[in-house]
Amino acid sequence: MSNLRIPRDQLDRRIEELRPWFQSIPLGDGVFIQRDDVHRGPREHPQQLLRIIQPYLPASMEGLRVLDVGCNAGFFLLESKRRGAAHVLGIDMVPGALKQAALVSEASGLPFDLRMMSVYDLSNALGVFDLTFFFGVLYHLKHPLLALDRLADVTRGLLIMESAIIPWSPWALLRKQYGRWKYGGSSLDIVFIRNQDSSNPEREPYFNWFVPSIEALRAFAEAAGFEVVGSHTGASRGVVIARRRSG
Repeated sequence: MSNLRIPRDQLDRRIEELRPWFQSIPLGDGVFIQRDDVHRGPREHPQQLLRIIQPYLPASMEGLRVLDVGCNAGFFLLESKRRGAAHVLGIDMVPGALKQAALVSEASGLPFDLRMMSVYDLSNALGVFDLTFFFGVLYHLKHPLLALDRLADVTRGLLIMESAIIPWSPWALLRKQYGRWKYGGSSLDIVFIRNQDSSNPEREPYFNWFVPSIEALRAFAEAAGFEVVGSHTGASRGVVIARRRSG
């Protein structure tokens, strides 16, 4: 008996109608949504990211509240519900991504709370979350530290964030040794990207703005009230795992 809640022929048609897909998603019963080639990067994405963060995820998500900021098609919402999460909230600013996530929820029979909203809109009115995913969003934000403050407001447990990062530079050691300021700590590498039409708030999510080094990404989390418990660095992407400090 199939676990899918939509007949296979209808499901295949609806998947095609919603292309292109950014995430590869195993729906079960032999149905695998394949990430489209129009997107650069590994075709298995975000399976490789799941493998990186796996050691930091709770052994059981039974009863947990999970937030996914920039949820896209809902890969991590689906994964969390399959692991027993009580409530999953996915937010995104791209209508097409939310339509894809809604189909994944409907087909799997696992309820997702999906909302078109910005990370800046997060508040205590939504409740608090035991686990927050924040993947591929930070460098699209004009105000990254404000976003992290908003995440701190609604996260009582673990924050796992992934971002584009700038690689190690030959200036890093020099900056570490001499780059301390009278009012503040050491300086860290961050690249600011100039954008056309940058004053238009509707265009913000489609631009790259600030690309941090992995050290700066860790410092961002700490500045918002998180304690960094782990990190992973690739050639151009980095992951930081942080726990909300109490008090």
